[in-house]
Amino acid sequence: MSNNDHSGFRPEIQGLRAIAVMLVLVYHIWPAWLPGGYTGVDVFFVISGYLITALLVRELEFTGGISLPKFYVRRARRLLPASLITLVATLAATVLLLPVTLWRDTAHEVGAAAMYFENWWLAFKAIDYLAIESNPSPVQHFWSLSVEEQYYFVWPALLAGVYALVRRLMGAGSFRTACSACLVLVIVASLGYSIHSGLAGETAAYFSSFSRVWQLAAGGLLALLGGGKARTPVLVAGLLGILAAALLLDNDIAYPGYAALLPTVATVMAIQAGAAYSQSRLTRWLGYRPVQYLGDISYSLYLWHWPVIIFAKHRFGDSIGPAGNIALLLASIVLAGLSKHFIEDRFRSGQATRSVPSWRVLSYAMSASLACVGLATLLVLSTGNESQGPSSAGNSAYPGAATMLRPGPLPAATNTSFLPALVNVEDDVSIAYAQGCIQNIQGVDVKTCVFGKDTARYKIAVVGDSHAVHWFPAFEEIARHSDVQVVGISKTSCITAGLPLQHLKLKGDYPQCTEWTNNVIAYLNSRHFDYVILSQSPKHRLYGMQAEGPSASASRLAAGMRKVWSGLARGPKVLVLRSTPWQPTLVRECAASRGLEFPGCTGTEKTVLSYDVMSRFAQLAHYPLIDFTDLFCRDGRCPAVIGNVFVYRDAHHITATYARTLAPMLAERLSLPGAAAVAASLPAGSEARINARPSPALASQDRGEAFADGCVQSLKQHAVISCRYGLREGKPRIAVVGDSMGANLVPALNAAVTTKRWSMDTYFKDSCLFGATPVYNRRLKRAFTECSRWNAAVLRRLQSTAPDLVILMQSPQYIDKRAHTYDEASPALERGISAHISALNDAGIRVAVLRYLPWMPFDVPQCLMTRGDVEQCSTTRALGMRDGPLLRIARRSTEITVIDINDAFCGPKACMPIIDGLLVYRDAMQPTATFARTLDDEIAGQLSPLLKNGPAGMAKRTLH
Repeated sequence: MSNNDHSGFRPEIQGLRAIAVMLVLVYHIWPAWLPGGYTGVDVFFVISGYLITALLVRELEFTGGISLPKFYVRRARRLLPASLITLVATLAATVLLLPVTLWRDTAHEVGAAAMYFENWWLAFKAIDYLAIESNPSPVQHFWSLSVEEQYYFVWPALLAGVYALVRRLMGAGSFRTACSACLVLVIVASLGYSIHSGLAGETAAYFSSFSRVWQLAAGGLLALLGGGKARTPVLVAGLLGILAAALLLDNDIAYPGYAALLPTVATVMAIQAGAAYSQSRLTRWLGYRPVQYLGDISYSLYLWHWPVIIFAKHRFGDSIGPAGNIALLLASIVLAGLSKHFIEDRFRSGQATRSVPSWRVLSYAMSASLACVGLATLLVLSTGNESQGPSSAGNSAYPGAATMLRPGPLPAATNTSFLPALVNVEDDVSIAYAQGCIQNIQGVDVKTCVFGKDTARYKIAVVGDSHAVHWFPAFEEIARHSDVQVVGISKTSCITAGLPLQHLKLKGDYPQCTEWTNNVIAYLNSRHFDYVILSQSPKHRLYGMQAEGPSASASRLAAGMRKVWSGLARGPKVLVLRSTPWQPTLVRECAASRGLEFPGCTGTEKTVLSYDVMSRFAQLAHYPLIDFTDLFCRDGRCPAVIGNVFVYRDAHHITATYARTLAPMLAERLSLPGAAAVAASLPAGSEARINARPSPALASQDRGEAFADGCVQSLKQHAVISCRYGLREGKPRIAVVGDSMGANLVPALNAAVTTKRWSMDTYFKDSCLFGATPVYNRRLKRAFTECSRWNAAVLRRLQSTAPDLVILMQSPQYIDKRAHTYDEASPALERGISAHISALNDAGIRVAVLRYLPWMPFDVPQCLMTRGDVEQCSTTRALGMRDGPLLRIARRSTEITVIDINDAFCGPKACMPIIDGLLVYRDAMQPTATFARTLDDEIAGQLSPLLKNGPAGMAKRTLH
C-alpha cells in the first residue's frame, strides 16, 4: 500500500499498485465480480517487501549500516499524515453518521489502527464468539497497514544484524547469500504456519503478522537475488496469475494458507519480469497515464475507499444501486487524489518539512498518533455517559416478558426508557461468557456452567449452542429461587445432530461438533439429571448444503438429533425449547438509527419464526416442545422492546435482562420444581425505588484510587508498576499484592494507612495470580506469560525492599490450563502461591491473606434496576462465600494470617446489595469505592495488632 522510496522509478511496479488497489476496491463494492479481490492486499505485501528490502540492502552495502532514524522519518512522513487524518475524519463521521451502538467499537479500532496493531485487534475478534456478528468498522482495512508497519519495525534490525554477523564471520561479500538463506527460513516457517492455521480453521490467522510475513519476505528474497532476464511471457503469466486469484478464490477458502501461493508467486513473477512491460502490447498498458495515476494515489485510495463504503451503506443500506456504487468508486478516487496532493506530497517532500530534524519529526509523529488515540478514548468515554439508563426504577417499570401476559395492546416504548441502554445491549449477555464455561469452536470436552447449590434436590441440564446460552440467565434465576441446580452445557455454533456441519468461520466441516456431541451424551449418562432441556439455533446447515439455506438441512438435522438423543439413558425428562425469533436486522443498530418504536427493525411473526429443526426433532422423538412465542410476539408483531426491556442483543440472541424476566414463565411451562417460588420472587406491582449511593446506573464508574491512579497493570504489561499511599516514609511499611479484585479495596486501605501514618505500596495486575505457577488467561486465549514475568519481577522487588508485611488480595477464580476447572487447577496454583510465600518468609517478610470477598450470583446494579427490590437482589451467606487456592494455603499454614472482613458485607444469613444506604457492589463481585471506604476502621483494627506483634505476628490467626 505504501509508496516506498527506491532508486530508479519503475512504472511497472506503479502499475502493479494500481492493479492491487483496484482489485480491493472492486471487491469491496462489487464482491460478486471479483470474489477473490481481497488478494490485492497480497500483491501490496510482496511489493512492499521487495522495495523496502532493496532500499535497506543498498544502504547496507554502500554505507555498512542502516540509519534507523532516517528510515523511520521517511516512513513517518510518507505514511502517518494521510492515515491519521483518515482516522480523525472517520471519528468525526462516526459521531455524525453512525448509530451510537457503533461508536465504542469504532473508537476502539481507531485507537488500534493509530498504534498499528489493528490486525491483532481483529484477530482477537475473529476468535471471540460474541463479536462474530459485529458489523465491520470503517477502519477495519487498517489491518494490512498494521502488518506492514510491524514489518518496518522488525526488518531493518534483522537485516542490519545479519549484515554485521556475516561481515564479521565471512566477509561482506557473503551478505546477500546469508541473508537470502535467512529469508528462505522465514518464508518456510511463516508459510508453514499459515497453511497449518488454514487447515485447522483458525480464522484469526487471516490477520496475523505471523501468517503474512512470508509474503513480504518473498518480495525481499526477490530483491536480494536480483532480477533475471526480463521476459514478456513471465510478466504476462504473473499478471494472469494475479487475475486468476481474484476470479477463482473466494470467501469459502481458508486463507491465507496454501491458496495465497497463487497471488504471491504471481506477483513475484510480475516484479521479476516487470522491466519487459514496454516490449509488448499485452503489457504496455501498465505504463499508461491513468494506470500510473491510480498507482500513484494507491495508498490514499486504499485509506479512504473503505470508510466511504461503510458510511454510505449505513446511510443508504441496500438501496445504493449500480449508480450509487459507481458514485462510491468515483468519490473514493477523488478523495484519494485530494489526499495525495494536499497531504501526502506536502508532508513527504514539502519545503516546510524538509528542514525539520529527525528527532522532531518522530516526536511529532508519536504525539499525533497518541492524540488520535486520545480522541478515540474520549469517544469511548462519551458512550459510557450515554449508557447510564435510569438511575433507579421499580420492577413495575421494567416488567419485561410479563407485559405479554397482560390483556390489551402493547404499550409503546421510547428510545430512552428501556433497559439495558442501547450502547450496552451488545454486552448484556449471560455471565457464562465471562466465566469461560462455554466450549469454543476447537474444543471437544464437556464444559459446564453451574447455577445453584450442589445440594439442590433437583438437577437440570441445559444443552445446546448460543441459543441455549441466552436462556442461562433465566435458568440462573430459577436456581436462585428454588431447590434446583442448573448445569449449562454448550458449544459455539454446534447442534447436537451427530452429522457433518458447515461452519462459516471454519469455511468447511465442523468435526469438533460431532465429537463434542458424543461426549455430551456420555457425560449425561454418567450423571443423574431430572431434566434435560435442549435449545438450538434454527439455522444450522449440513456440510455441502450451505448454498441451499437452512430449511434444506432441517429435516436431516432433526433426524440426526433423534438418533443422537436415542442414546440418552432412560431417566431424565427431555424437553425441547422452540427457537426464539430471528429478526431481519441487527436490532440494536437498527434501533439506534430509527425513531420511536424502531419501525422496520423487527419482522412479523410469520417472517421471524419457522417450523425449524427443533420443532421437527420434537415431533420425531416424541419430546414435548415448549413454545414461548407468545412472550416475544403478539398480534403478528415481534417488537424490539417489551415491558421497557430491550429484547435482542443482535438479530436472534436475546439480552440477559429480558431472559431474566422470562424466568417465572419458563419455570411454569417446563413444570420445573419450585415454579411457584420463582413466580413469587417478582414483586407484582411494586413501586419500590432504589435509593443508594452511588446510583446503580453509575456504579460501574465507582472504582477508586488504584484505577484512577493507573496502579492496575493491563493484561499485556509485565514491567512492575507500584503506587504508594499513606505517609511516604511512614512506618511500618505494607505491600499489597493482587489483581483488580484486590485493587477494589485500596480506598479502604488508603484511608486506614493514612490515619495510622503507615506507608503502603501496591502491586496490582489485571487477572494475574501471585504465584510461581503459570496461569491461563481466557481473554488472551493462551498462557498468561506477561503475568509470569510480572510475578518474578514483583517477588524480586519485595525481597529487595523488605516491607514489614505483605498482604495478598486475589480473586479465587484462576486456572493453570485451558481445559481445567477451578478445582482441577487448584493444587498446581496452591504450589505456586506457596513457593512465593516461602520465598518471602525466607527473606524475613511476613505474609497475610485477605479472605475472598462475598461473590453475588448476579450483576447487582442490573438486578436493582430491573427488579427494584433489595431483597430480590440479595443472596445467602453460604452461596456468597468463595473458596480458592489462596484461602486453602492459609488454612494449612501456621505462618499466614487470614484477614476476614466478610462480616462487613454479610449478616449471619444473607449478603445484601445495599448497606446503610450505600451500594455494596458495582457488578457481581467487586465492591464500589464508596462502600469500600467505610471499611477503613475494620481493616486498620485487624492490621494493628498484627503489625505491633513484631515477629510473633507470624503466628497464624484469623482476624474477624
